[in-house]
Amino acid sequence: MSLKKLALGLCCLAVISAGVAEAKKLVIKNFPYDGFIGIDEEGELADDGYSGLVKISLNLKNGKLAISGKAVVDNEFGKKVKFVDLNLLGIDELVKETYTVAKNGKATYKGRFVVDTEEFDAAAL
Repeated sequence: MSLKKLALGLCCLAVISAGVAEAKKLVIKNFPYDGFIGIDEEGELADDGYSGLVKISLNLKNGKLAISGKAVVDNEFGKKVKFVDLNLLGIDELVKETYTVAKNGKATYKGRFVVDTEEFDAAAL
């Protein structure tokens, strides 16, 4: 399951349980995610499946979604690499995204997106 589908599913569940009228922002911390990507010998993205923790924040009023996370991955290149705006998660409207892997394999991800929040409308529930 993709992080996008999982995050939106969790958001729906939280909105239903919390009440749409009161819900303004949803934050999920320390969410386990197994999709961090390693680096090959040429410094390019390689295999994924590395485990880490992410934080997901969704503003239900304006649709702004922020995702950040950390993990340790293989870095066969042995140097720091940084990827910007590749839309690694495949979320529709990318604002800014950065995936950095240090030479020791410590990976950090930060992404900002805008998502459609019409599905969270109280009339739809």
